[in-house]
Amino acid sequence: KTSTENEVNILGHLIDGEYGIKLNSGSMGMVKLISSDNFSWNILSIQNNTELWTPASIATSAWFDVTDSSTLTLNSGNVSQWNDKSGNDNHLSEGTATLQPTLNGDQLDFVNGDILEKTSGTNLLVASGNHSVFFVHQVFDPTSSSVNFPNIFQNYSTAANPDNRRPIFFYNRSSGDLTHSYNSNGGSLADSTANLGKRLVSATQNSGTNDIFMNGAVVGTSAIANQTSTTHLRLRIGDSNDQNLIVTFHEIIFIAGPVDTDNNQKIEGYLAWKWGLESNLDTGHPYKNEPPKL
Repeated sequence: KTSTENEVNILGHLIDGEYGIKLNSGSMGMVKLISSDNFSWNILSIQNNTELWTPASIATSAWFDVTDSSTLTLNSGNVSQWNDKSGNDNHLSEGTATLQPTLNGDQLDFVNGDILEKTSGTNLLVASGNHSVFFVHQVFDPTSSSVNFPNIFQNYSTAANPDNRRPIFFYNRSSGDLTHSYNSNGGSLADSTANLGKRLVSATQNSGTNDIFMNGAVVGTSAIANQTSTTHLRLRIGDSNDQNLIVTFHEIIFIAGPVDTDNNQKIEGYLAWKWGLESNLDTGHPYKNEPPKL
């Protein structure tokens, strides 16, 4: 009755007392049914045949997706390169095998110093400094880290402080909070102690306002002035320092430029439904009950 395949063939008269197939999610170009009267192919009924929205519909600055095997270069179970799907060639790589994250099903495990880093491609920040970042990840007890502020995500340059890393995401060992910082100068906090395990995180820097969202709801905000430096060509996932921390990533999306609330909520909906987190979305989120569609 319900299928995730691209084509469904069913022999017989009725399906649950009526002709036709209801497609609950996804899209299907054609449904073929054999009528028992003349055994001819007939298209009887297709409902909800709407193509789902994906970030391919908008301009992203960088997009990394573990489920797209064509973007992964493997080295004996480790990942030496994770290619960018945005078309901007912002690929992440690591040449040292002992620092490469491990592919574990539909996730990349970064353990105790594993990193992937972008050293070429396009700049992930525009002059305004405004940006949006989205990722689905898991962290295993940040309070067990060997450092006070273990980093999991850095976009940085060789410029001097306070403009050497923006944005950056790090945990606080003492509180377990996740911080979305900007210019290495404070930032918005998310109390993640109640959200250990797989979670959807998004964050924005928008004309002096720094926000962090958990499952589509804003949970922290702070006032941090935007900077105009565009020297931030590097992006690092993980940290080369041994932090005694295990972090896994499933998907990461980065958008430089003006913050678009409608598109941001679509990305949150896309990620939530793809990674089985839709029930965690905030009650008022527009994609709480169904994924975004074209």
